[in-house]
Amino acid sequence: MNALSDIVAQPEPVASATSMRCTVADLRRAVSLASSVVERRNTIPVLGCIAIYPQADKLTICGTDLDQMLSVECPAQCVEAFGAFTLEARQLAMLLRGAEAKETVTIQREPEDKFGDVLSIQIGPLTLRRRQLAPIADFPAMAELPDAPEIRTIAEGSLRKMLDTCRPCISTEETRYYLNGIYLHTICGKLTAVATDGHRLALCRSEQDWPLPAHILPTRAVTTLANLLAAGGDKEVSVAGWTAPRMRFQGDGWTLTTRMIDGTFPDYDRVVPKPGDDSYKARAVLAPALFRRIPPGITDFGSAAKLDLAAKTMSVISHSDGLEASLPIEAEGKISIGFNIRYLHSFTQAYGTIHLQINGSGDAAIVLSEDPEFLGVLMPMRVA
Repeated sequence: MNALSDIVAQPEPVASATSMRCTVADLRRAVSLASSVVERRNTIPVLGCIAIYPQADKLTICGTDLDQMLSVECPAQCVEAFGAFTLEARQLAMLLRGAEAKETVTIQREPEDKFGDVLSIQIGPLTLRRRQLAPIADFPAMAELPDAPEIRTIAEGSLRKMLDTCRPCISTEETRYYLNGIYLHTICGKLTAVATDGHRLALCRSEQDWPLPAHILPTRAVTTLANLLAAGGDKEVSVAGWTAPRMRFQGDGWTLTTRMIDGTFPDYDRVVPKPGDDSYKARAVLAPALFRRIPPGITDFGSAAKLDLAAKTMSVISHSDGLEASLPIEAEGKISIGFNIRYLHSFTQAYGTIHLQINGSGDAAIVLSEDPEFLGVLMPMRVA
């Protein structure tokens, strides 16, 4: 059986009790967001689909990977009697990608035959007949959650900033799964986010009161929220948390419910040096422009950057290429210390000019930036 058939050009139909209409621009945005949580490869067909629930003046479009469910609202003209249905997520997204934003999408339900429901989808001049290969009854739903004991609101710009600050330091090592996300917790009652891969750490503070339980937000949920939240936006996002590892984020026209990582985040505070103006023996300042002068081949993962603070130089050594480059830096102190060049580079890419505070050649360095809410830690690397 061919899933797509009878592709013909027809006049635009008139909306009726068995049809729904919306613009390509609105539907494309909603489908793009909802399908972002759908896995590209699935052994269960329904998990490759999005569920569409018609309401009086909108569609609610849901996608899930069983760990997170995202529902996005889309303005539309429809009737609730139309009934919910599923469509293959990637296929619908590709069809909408090639359409004009101002064109109209009309979906009609045709009489059911022995093979199941048939939908007629018209996008501008293009009409497709699509059988529902995955019944709506098979679409998974998140377990019902009890009323949240605490709900807090936070500006989407503030939450986005915290996630963007910590994302570069999230671990990708699956054996230490509890590091594969951002730890949301409180310090002195204020929301704090932290991520680490064991070699570097990023911490972002806020002035947001946060009575919710501490949870580890997984990497995929962090990516989804980064797509939903506007940088610098002032709209409020409500956050509900439960003692069970689950949280719900709700913004303007979208709701994300996600499982959290069920594990214990390490007590990072014990290994974080305490920053201070007078307690450090040496300091160095590294700007992003410094790394643009280094040949690309020398910044591979195993390369080391040796900071000779007495000579005020940074030497980059690549043993695989037999290359060594030296550049002047702004520094004070008499310590010589090494760091992984890629970690230093990633810090400057994410946070701009960084200030290193160093207490000894074998000690972790404090990393500061122009943002007073950011604190980083970088472990040293042995160099000859």
